[in-house]
Amino acid sequence: MNNRLLINRLSKEKAKYYDINNDKWVRITPFLKNLTDNCDILINNQKFKLQNPDYDYGYFYGIAVGSSYSSNKQFILVIEPTQIPFIKKFSEKIGVKIELKKQEKKRKTYRKKFYKYYQKFIVKFPNSFKKYLKCIGLNIQSPQILQGLSNEVKMGILSGLFSSKKAHYVFNNRQGGIREFLILRLLNSKIHSNIKKKFLKSFLNQIKDILFQLGIKSSDHHEGLLICGKSNLTLLFKHFKPDKVKSLAMATILELRSIEKYYTTIINLYPLEEFDLTIWGYSLHCIYHNNNDKIPYTLLEQVFKVGSNEIRRTLYKLSELGILEYFARGRKEFISNSMRVINLTKKSLESKYNKLKNNGDSIILECPNCLKTFNYLLYFENDDFKCPECNTLMNMTIIPETRPSQELRILTKFINSVLKSNAKLIGYENFNTIKIAY
Repeated sequence: MNNRLLINRLSKEKAKYYDINNDKWVRITPFLKNLTDNCDILINNQKFKLQNPDYDYGYFYGIAVGSSYSSNKQFILVIEPTQIPFIKKFSEKIGVKIELKKQEKKRKTYRKKFYKYYQKFIVKFPNSFKKYLKCIGLNIQSPQILQGLSNEVKMGILSGLFSSKKAHYVFNNRQGGIREFLILRLLNSKIHSNIKKKFLKSFLNQIKDILFQLGIKSSDHHEGLLICGKSNLTLLFKHFKPDKVKSLAMATILELRSIEKYYTTIINLYPLEEFDLTIWGYSLHCIYHNNNDKIPYTLLEQVFKVGSNEIRRTLYKLSELGILEYFARGRKEFISNSMRVINLTKKSLESKYNKLKNNGDSIILECPNCLKTFNYLLYFENDDFKCPECNTLMNMTIIPETRPSQELRILTKFINSVLKSNAKLIGYENFNTIKIAY
């Protein structure tokens, strides 16, 4: 931090510092030679500890820029329950008391878009804290990433922005398949002046440059910044730890899809909507984070502000599909992970392939070693595709009378994914996938 620049900024805000030698508060003027670290600063009768900005300062600044705030008498942020521990820790670090209030539920909220369906908390800081941040180079009114800031602070700023109210994570699971993306909506306000928009566009360009250096591709959006694609988002979550409910859910689902690739096809096969995917992903995150086989249902009620019936309806749906296990013990409700979806999907596929078989389509298993052919359905029931003669994984060929349908392609992709995963587990390197003959 440039100490001379800091002193000039504090002087403009009519700040004071505590002189230990004379045991009194002294007005800061441009003629002051130096300020020591961790000295007490007084701005508008509010005391702060003067510190060099670090990751936590940058993270808070990012949340503040991307959240609603008041510039009159109080400095107000809107956060999610998962961000409360950081806010409490940070306020203790700077020595400021905060007011934390749970946002009340409103009936009209249920008619808003899905990204509004999270429980929010309102945090109130002294308005002078915003002036203090401005003095150390973190101007919330006109955001920008100054050259003098360290890389640690810059990473904190981006992490805070991606955890702020303006960052919207979207699951788009439609006929074309699942698509995840993030929109940083900094330009969507109708009250921004032209000067404000100019600052914000310059700020977004700085963010794009940093992301590019990290290998994350982003693009301009009429509302701000767009990041899409499985690889880009996976890399984003690797560099910037998620802490919003939706980002935690998306990061968990992406990790699951990367480890077990056939889950991508499962999501496309079943009618899983955005709310279903969020409940699933966040539940898995809580299970992994708590290092327990099950979690209480109340963990979901604490972060969502939709009615309990909406949450339970989704849990029953996920339980029926075998994705999660939702059960009750006495008056308590619990959620646990489940792998039943694999077996249920296999049974569904067996039924569909039986139907294809009856329609005259031919499904053949052929050993690449001894060139013998076998009945596919018999081996499908046994879940064993190795040749009984030489124990080699066999080729599977589907020969339909008509051109393969899109459904058949999806089902084939699923079987290939499951078999590849199993082949890796048992040590098969040369694996032959299903082929569809035309």
